[in-house]
Amino acid sequence: MKTIKSLFIIILISFIVNAQTTHHYHDTFEINSNPGWASTSSTGSFGVSNGELKLSNISDDVVHMLLPIGATKDDFSFKIFSGSTGDGIESGGLGRMGFKSLLSLHIEDDSISVIYTSNIQSYSDPNFTWLKTHPLPSTVNSIHLNGVRSGNDLLIFAYVNDILFYNGIINNADPGLFAGQLVVYLIKGEDQVM
Repeated sequence: MKTIKSLFIIILISFIVNAQTTHHYHDTFEINSNPGWASTSSTGSFGVSNGELKLSNISDDVVHMLLPIGATKDDFSFKIFSGSTGDGIESGGLGRMGFKSLLSLHIEDDSISVIYTSNIQSYSDPNFTWLKTHPLPSTVNSIHLNGVRSGNDLLIFAYVNDILFYNGIINNADPGLFAGQLVVYLIKGEDQVM
């Protein structure tokens, strides 16, 4: 639980984005008015200060933050570094979300999982495929998700502290998994405010 708090309430964001549709990447998002920042939060606020993502007074159960770098297609790479700590987070993750799809590193309790869905039927109860669950080390400095398109297959590489803990293939992947917006999502604990 402490690990997820340190990873997601206030995180130092550093992105590596290599995609055919993305011609540049940002090392920092210090400019809060950067076009493209979006959140599903109906309350509270978020922004970037000193290289860390800051969230406050969010009462929503689930918050998705879409990053101001545009959608990616085919290959992508997404890495975050941990920063300060915070309260109220039960679980969360990062990945690429399309109209009906999500490929994500999902953190809950003291584990990290590689999950995906190509057809989110229900926002509150989506049908996920869990590819791998791995224990989180006591200190997490970074997590990294890398997706590579190879024909109709999607190769997935997942890292904690720059150590590969999963590499696998989604054979004949649904076309929806080959494009989407990079996303960070947080799920609050019961009776908590982020």
